[in-house]
Amino acid sequence: LGKCIDAWETLVPDQLREKTCIESLRQGTLHVTVTSSAVAFELDRAVRSGLLTALAARIPGPLQRVRTRIGSVE
Repeated sequence: LGKCIDAWETLVPDQLREKTCIESLRQGTLHVTVTSSAVAFELDRAVRSGLLTALAARIPGPLQRVRTRIGSVE
């Protein structure tokens, strides 16, 4: 998960990164907690605009999607 976190911190814009937390990477799905539905929407837009491809290029193993849930980010 370390390389995944490093890639996340490098590629995700600051305003989104501060409101997100990577929980796990399982079976090609990156599970991310976000602070609100607005953040989930913005993250989805970033994923659709190329963030998923950029992350997949830096993470060992398959990455097919990013799944979000709203919760507390510490």
